[in-house]
Formats: sequence, C-alpha cells, structure tokens
Amino acid sequence: YQRRVHGGTCGDVFRVKILYQKRDMAFVQFRDASHALQAYNTIRDVVFFDNKLSVRHSRMREVPLPPQNGDEMYEGLTQDYTNSPLHRFANPNSKNAQHITAPSQTLHLANLPDGIEEEHVTQIFQNYGTVEHFKFFNNSRKMGLLRMDTTSNAITALVALHGEPLESLGLPANPDGRGLSISFAKSGGAPPPSAAVLPGLPGAAGLGLGLGANPMF
Repeated sequence: YQRRVHGGTCGDVFRVKILYQKRDMAFVQFRDASHALQAYNTIRDVVFFDNKLSVRHSRMREVPLPPQNGDEMYEGLTQDYTNSPLHRFANPNSKNAQHITAPSQTLHLANLPDGIEEEHVTQIFQNYGTVEHFKFFNNSRKMGLLRMDTTSNAITALVALHGEPLESLGLPANPDGRGLSISFAKSGGAPPPSAAVLPGLPGAAGLGLGLGANPMF
C-alpha cells in the first residue's frame, strides 16, 4: 500500500478507504473542507495510472476505521495518515499552499543530497517514463525541475517517490533524515480551477474517488 497519497499535493490527507468490493474506488478524508475543495478543483479528471480519475464530494463526513480483526484491516484497504510527517500544509505559516498547481509534466524536486549529479536524478525517474529534461536551481543544487514525457507519468513518479528515504534510492542520506520531496512545478502547469459548487453536503472534508467509467454513487 502506497504511503504517498497523490491528493496530498493539494491538501493534507488524513484517511483513505479503498472499497472492499470495488477496488477501483476509494474515500479520502482531508484535514478540513477547504483541503477537500482544493483537491476536487485540482485533480478531478486527471489521468491516473492510465485511467481518468473521477472525483465527487462525499456524503461521508469521516472515513471510519475498520475493526481490528476485519478483512479490510488485514488487507490494508483503510489507512490512517492523521499523524503522518509527510503532510505539506500542517504549518499554517508555510508557503506551500501558495504553490499548489494542477498536475503537469514538470515536477519540483527538493531535499536532494549534496553532491548528486543530473544523471543520478534522471536514472531514478526513468523507471516511470522518459525524462525530457532536468536542471538544478541556480542558487541551490538541493532543488531542481524535472520534466517527464507525459503528465500521467509525472503523477506516477510523484506517487511512487515523494517522501522516499534517499538511501532507498541509492543516494546518500540527508543529515536531517528528510526524504525526497516532490510537487508539481508552478511554472509547468496551470493554476487549479477556481472554487466550484460541489454536489453533496457543504462543508464536508471527504471526497469519493474512482478510476475509469464506474459511477461513484
């Protein structure tokens, strides 16, 4: 089960529940309604693992945790990320919210280790598609911009690698232990659409997600 959640690029994800009998559908609980709204406006209809992602506002106010001895818990279909260190927007003074942008081919990389070369970065991301271009920031080699061949492949790389410990990627660890940080580059994509009127209950922090043509409810 992936511990990186794609929706976390536009809001803090607290819980995820994959439906037991419909594995291509899930409920996602965000920190609050504003995070859910931001995710709805940013990622609906994007192509995710070769399928269009359908996003609906859910009537479920909170994703319940399953019984400890239930099949859902055993299979890991419900995950609780409330205390995850990967939340991007937990600090109200952070500027991360100013850089939310729609998914695109261009990724912003941070927490790169000292001494890493461009070919090392390219090799890591080539596992998820063709890397068209990579460059370090002029004022810091701990950050860079990487462009994948498609937006879908950029999404796949972000889901697979965001938060990954550097040593697991064959790179020297950062002294502070921070893993690789990945987000969509503001210069590479359009800003997310403005707020829309959502179907369902106002103020809810939950979304229903589905892959392909299956209806959500």
